[in-house]
Amino acid sequence: MSAPESSDEALHEYVEVEIAVAELPNAAREQTLRSTLEELPGIQSVRVDGARVFLAYEPVRIVKSEIEAHLRRAGFIVEEVAVAAASPVVDATAPHPAAGHSETRPDEVPPPRA
Repeated sequence: MSAPESSDEALHEYVEVEIAVAELPNAAREQTLRSTLEELPGIQSVRVDGARVFLAYEPVRIVKSEIEAHLRRAGFIVEEVAVAAASPVVDATAPHPAAGHSETRPDEVPPPRA
């Protein structure tokens, strides 16, 4: 017996990102940008404010580099990307070098210490 899909909603974790995009001269280009992002899997919300795009996405379904690459393929110039964790899960899994953590990815095994 499977749970209803709506109960699955609490399991989603989102990351918020702000992307600076060049050349959004008119509303039609802005709408193209919005549509380009909304068609991607894992995108939860998109808000465009001038040349700034604010979006929330599920990092288990899409990663920041895929979002950037998709925008570039659609002809947009990505100038800057700033990510802010919107989830305690993301904070817990992100490396924190200042706390003595290395930049090792979760799927990598660090070398043994001598």
